[in-house]
Amino acid sequence: MKDLRAAATEAILWQIASSVSPAVAKQIGTSVVILDVLDCGDAEKTSRRADLYTAFGFQPLPTTPLRMFLPVATISSLLE
Repeated sequence: MKDLRAAATEAILWQIASSVSPAVAKQIGTSVVILDVLDCGDAEKTSRRADLYTAFGFQPLPTTPLRMFLPVATISSLLE
């Protein structure tokens, strides 16, 4: 079940990343994709979620670690 969830999450993240193409980002003035890691109250699960996004290149904001961002430049390099 975990492999299925990981694959689904990867597919969702890939869809988000590919929908923010460099051309679209330039048109609308987007330089980063921002997300909030779900904090369900279970520290271990929340940490695993954050680790998953980190594995995809997302970085935590210094003042709000559960708010993460991925620069469009990083997305562009992944799509090349």
